[in-house]
Amino acid sequence: MDGLGLGLGLGLCLGLGLRLGLGLSLGLALGLGLGLGLGLRLGLGLGLGFGLGLGLRLGLGLGLGLVRRRRTKKTMGTLGKAIYTVGFWIRETGQAIDRLGCRLQGRYFFQEQLSRHRTLMNVFDKAPVVDKDAFVAPSASIIGDVQVGSGSSIWYGCVLRGDVNSISVGSGTNIQDNSLVHVAKSNLSGKVLPTIIGDNVTIGHSAVLHGCTVEDEAFIGTGAMLLDGSIVEKNAMVAAGALVRQNTKIPSGEVWGGNPAKFLRKLTDEERAFISQSATNYSDLAQVHVAENAKPFDRIEFEKALRKKFTRKDEEDDSTLSVVRETPPELVHPNKDPKPLQK
Repeated sequence: MDGLGLGLGLGLCLGLGLRLGLGLSLGLALGLGLGLGLGLRLGLGLGLGFGLGLGLRLGLGLGLGLVRRRRTKKTMGTLGKAIYTVGFWIRETGQAIDRLGCRLQGRYFFQEQLSRHRTLMNVFDKAPVVDKDAFVAPSASIIGDVQVGSGSSIWYGCVLRGDVNSISVGSGTNIQDNSLVHVAKSNLSGKVLPTIIGDNVTIGHSAVLHGCTVEDEAFIGTGAMLLDGSIVEKNAMVAAGALVRQNTKIPSGEVWGGNPAKFLRKLTDEERAFISQSATNYSDLAQVHVAENAKPFDRIEFEKALRKKFTRKDEEDDSTLSVVRETPPELVHPNKDPKPLQK
C-alpha cells in the first residue's frame, strides 16, 4: 500500500507539473509522472508520508518553474493564479498543523505570538527589487512592484505598496518614518499612474505620495500629501503639511505650501545646500541602523549585559555613600577611558 500510494502521489504531482510546464497531453504526462513516482519509490525506498510531500513539492515546483519559463509577460494568467492559490493553501495548512502540534505539547507550548510581518512581500508574480546597499527598516513594508536604488533608506513604519502599479525609488533617497507611497490604477483623468521618486530625495515623516513624480534632489516636508499626477521638479520644496492637488506641477527652485499648496517663495542658496546635505546625512545614518539591525541575538544580549555593568551613579553620590566601583579591563567602554579606582 505504501508503494501504491507513493506511486500515485508522486505520479499525479509530477504528471501535473509536466502537463502544465511542457504542454503534454494529460495521459502522457500522467504516465511519465507515474513512472517517475514508482522509480523514486523503488530506488529510494521512500515512505508514504514523505513521498507524498516530496511529490507535491516536486510537482508544483516543476509546474511553476516551467510555466514561468514559458511566459514572456510579467502578468500572471488565470492558471498561474490558481497554482499560486494552491501554494498559499498548502503553506497555511502547514502553519496550522505546526500550531496544533505546539498546543498538544501542553505546558511546554511556547505561548508568545510570532510576528508574521514581512518586510518584502510579493503580489502574485510582482516582487520588490531592493539594492543590496539600500536600508529597509524591519518594520517597513515593501509590497509588489517596487524598485529601491543603491544607498536609499526606507525607515521604520513606512509602506511602499506597488500592488496595482509600479513604484520606483532612485539612489540616495530617504523615505522617513511612517510615510506612505502608493500608486493609482485609475482616477478621474483615466490615467494609469505609477509613483516615481528620483535620486537624493528627502521625504519627511508621515508624508503621503500617491501616483506622483518627485524629481532628483527635491524635498517633501513632514506630513505633506502629493496626489495623483502631481510633479515636483528638481530642487523644489514642498512645505510640511502641504496638500498638492492632482496634476499640480511645482517648478524647480520654488517653495510651495498650504492647503491647497501654492507658491510661497524661491529657494535660498542655503536651502539648496540643505536639501543635498539632508540626503547625504540620512544615507550615513542608515549605515548605523544597518549594522545594529544585523546584530545576532547573542551579540545583543552581550551588549545588554555590558550596558548594565556600565551603569553607575554619579561619583559624588558614590563618595557620599563610600562606594568604590571597579571597572574590569574587559568591560571598558570603547568611547571612554577607564577611570582610576577610588582609594
